[in-house]
Amino acid sequence: VVIMVNRSGGLIGEATAAYTIQDGSAKVGEDYTAESGVLTFAEGADSASILVGILEDLIEEPTEDFTVTLSDPSGGLTLVGELTVTVTLVDNDHLEPGLTTFEVGMIPPDSGWSSSGSWPWYAQTVQVFEGSYALRSGKIEDAQESILVVEKETGAGIGYFHVMVSSEQDWDYLDFSLNGQVLGKWSGRIDWQKFEFSLQAGMNRLQWRYKKDPSTFAGMDAAFIDNVFLPEPPPVEPPAITQLTESMFVVEGESAELSVTAVGSEPLAYQWSKGGEALGEETNPTLALNSTVPSDAGDYTVSVSNSAGQVESDVITVTVVQPASIV
Repeated sequence: VVIMVNRSGGLIGEATAAYTIQDGSAKVGEDYTAESGVLTFAEGADSASILVGILEDLIEEPTEDFTVTLSDPSGGLTLVGELTVTVTLVDNDHLEPGLTTFEVGMIPPDSGWSSSGSWPWYAQTVQVFEGSYALRSGKIEDAQESILVVEKETGAGIGYFHVMVSSEQDWDYLDFSLNGQVLGKWSGRIDWQKFEFSLQAGMNRLQWRYKKDPSTFAGMDAAFIDNVFLPEPPPVEPPAITQLTESMFVVEGESAELSVTAVGSEPLAYQWSKGGEALGEETNPTLALNSTVPSDAGDYTVSVSNSAGQVESDVITVTVVQPASIV
């Protein structure tokens, strides 16, 4: 952020003013970097600037602010007007859909994530790929293991995570499996690296397991993961009816067909009703009335549903009439 300060009048000599930066809801070292100091107008200059660095992170935060105040003019400078300005910081940390960063400082609750084994994984700040937190395997002992799992519905595409390992080479290791199939294994001293893998749409189970042999340790004796990305499943569009058979007259003994056309995410389910009562086996987009009889007359509707909702059609009134007779 650049804060411009202007001066007018005599610009011949150099002039200075002190400025003080004060936390509001924004905190120095967390949201911005700056120190109070002295603003200097060079000889002949009508403006000078105060620079404040903004710290980027992956934490979604409310709008925050800090203040800058001018004081102690010198060199013939006189301060007039509003001497304190409020700087507002608007958060731009909107996570990519499907990205889990662990910036909440824990294993995400109620989201398909869990940990088991001898000791659970946990969030820590010592070793991170990006941001303030990453997950670390539990502090296990010889012949123990620490397991992290996420099980959730995903879209099809490429998933990834960042991984770091510090362990006894070849004996203590981290392995990663997808739906029971091991896709990656790391042991020894592995600096942060990105690991990518393919996902099919549907329910997927991802597992990270840090496992120790019966003796000896090396390094930090741990595995770390950060920034896990899983493609989001496509949004489910609720059903909508676009075409529907109109009410009709049918001559007794002749056949008729009622039909509906609907759009929305598959699978779509259909249920025909007559007079408000469901017609048990009539669950297709069409309803055939073969060789009609007077009891086929009535008010018909069809409901169309999927996981996003249900829509009910308008009424189709079927009137069965007697065939013309010659007297």
